[in-house]
Amino acid sequence: MILPGRLGCALACVAIAAGAAARDAPPATDDPALEHARGLLRECRPLEAAEAFAQILAQRPDDERAIAGRIESWIDADRWNAALAEVTALGERARVRVALASAAGAALFRAGHIAEAGDVLGPHADSSELAARGLSVLGAVRLAEGRSTEAVDLMRRALAADPDDPRVVLRAAEATTSRKEAVERLARYLEIGERDDADRREGARGTLEGLRALGERSVWRLEAAPTRLELPLGPLVGPEGDPIAWTVTARLGAKRHAARLLLDTGSGGLFLTDRVARRAGFEALAQETAFGGGGAGRHRSARGLLPALGLGDLRFLDALVTTTPVEIDPTGRYQGILGPGLFEGYRVTLDLHDGVLRLERGGEGLTHGVAYWVVAGQILVRAFARGGPDGLFLLDTGATASVLDLDYVAQIPGAKLSERALSRGYGGTIPGARRVENVQIELLGRATRGRDLVAADLSTRSRLGGVEIVGYVGMDLLGGAVLVLDPLARRLDLR
Repeated sequence: MILPGRLGCALACVAIAAGAAARDAPPATDDPALEHARGLLRECRPLEAAEAFAQILAQRPDDERAIAGRIESWIDADRWNAALAEVTALGERARVRVALASAAGAALFRAGHIAEAGDVLGPHADSSELAARGLSVLGAVRLAEGRSTEAVDLMRRALAADPDDPRVVLRAAEATTSRKEAVERLARYLEIGERDDADRREGARGTLEGLRALGERSVWRLEAAPTRLELPLGPLVGPEGDPIAWTVTARLGAKRHAARLLLDTGSGGLFLTDRVARRAGFEALAQETAFGGGGAGRHRSARGLLPALGLGDLRFLDALVTTTPVEIDPTGRYQGILGPGLFEGYRVTLDLHDGVLRLERGGEGLTHGVAYWVVAGQILVRAFARGGPDGLFLLDTGATASVLDLDYVAQIPGAKLSERALSRGYGGTIPGARRVENVQIELLGRATRGRDLVAADLSTRSRLGGVEIVGYVGMDLLGGAVLVLDPLARRLDLR
């Protein structure tokens, strides 16, 4: 689900030192046709903008500003495959020419090629000719890499270059130095992006409501933070007797009520059923819409604060939590979901064989394993299905079976879709889910173990998160492994 972590993307913005002052904006053009086409793009009319840029290219086929504009239009229209095809056809020219590099980086980022987007945009970071959208996409790359100070600076430069582009303004709301700044940017986006995607606007509106309700209140205040912590995990056993998920016991509220929480790397924060949250002294502040999971795929939830939360000797005050009126687990095995965003500053080791969670501060960063990125609160890694292309997968210890996007399944030779699958996500049954035969996912030398996978439409998550996600890596691959997440190096290892 596209939801925030402890300090993440929605109700608590990136709180770090301010970046450098904004640099000079790119020079404006006096070409009326180009200005008209760009105006359509700013008005969130991407298909009309694409046609306007095409008309310019019919007269001037080599106009790089029009080529870049058409690529950006395809991205905004969620035709990112067409945008990526144009970038591919441009070849090396898309890297060396600044106007083209801006759009090329945006297309690569939307397609899920985060590192490649940084490689294209990075060399032009200090150029006064890099377009506002290019600056904001590079800011999004740096944020995904954990380089928050650079992200803040790039977003401010992007805003200075084009304060009237809704996409630039919305991206900039993700990397700020204060809630006040985030509120101003979200309010500005809602003002100028009236024609933008309805779900994107709904998400921004809920986030804005929550930020305003929080005001200047501190959240996730550390009451006790040991250098090292080890917690036992409780197994959830599947039909064959093997652990299919793990829970951790938390103590909630002033009376330290015990609650079992599903340890879910696919989640961005803390989620509780209403009844458990109320018993622990939950204070509702705002309503928001969560996108993803099952049911209708859109879940109206309350957002607010618990007075206290403890995990062993790690204790917080004013814990930010999302609640739901439905039982998260109908069988009552757990009463909430806990994402790893709470463990900011710790190296996280999940021993999914012996059932132990280890948290450690300090030490050198991992140099082995693979890179991971955090986008919209989601931990994303590059993996692949045997015989198919690689892509971005959500790391998801909350998923019993790995999940593939339906469009990605079509790219895997020999993959076979069979009967509908009964698969649950946050909020209910996942509509349209199908079983997939003859497919194995691989990551760091491990593979899903022989059973059928699940296929579902993940397009809403990809569209709203801004990067293409082709699947979730679940417990059929991760089960029995020792999983290490190093936030300092932004690397993942499996042993």
